[in-house]
Amino acid sequence: MNAETRISIIVISHDMGPVTTLAPRVIVLDDGRIVEEGPTARVFARPEHPVSRRFAAAATGATLPPFIAGRLIEAPRPNGRALIRLAFEGEAATRPVLTSVARDLGFDFGIVAGSLGAAGGAPYGVLIIAAPSDEPYFTASVERLEDAGVGVEVLGFMG
Repeated sequence: MNAETRISIIVISHDMGPVTTLAPRVIVLDDGRIVEEGPTARVFARPEHPVSRRFAAAATGATLPPFIAGRLIEAPRPNGRALIRLAFEGEAATRPVLTSVARDLGFDFGIVAGSLGAAGGAPYGVLIIAAPSDEPYFTASVERLEDAGVGVEVLGFMG
């Protein structure tokens, strides 16, 4: 409708399905205050505010299963795994970034949860992966993923 009439439309919803389909941009409110705004794909792939994170998790379904979330610890243990949330948007959402980084570094990542979709016409994806937490593997993983244009958030560690 906006493309045909050049009239802007405001949709207020807690249901993220229509938001991802209709809105090229979103504004997230918390208690009547704007806490985040921007392109829908960016906000859902890389939410910065806790309220935005809840909406993004509802939209993507990419959350840690409770049996894993309950076992997370704050510091790495020898031979452990780091759980990392990766946010892909735009071109990075359609390239084999994870495979390329794993091949270059010579070790595998485990996929714990994930989702790929489009919001406002732009592709985005969220993956939660398990990576080696020992050094130098952990730092190399994070640096290579960030260099590839992927948002990286360390969620915690498992022994």
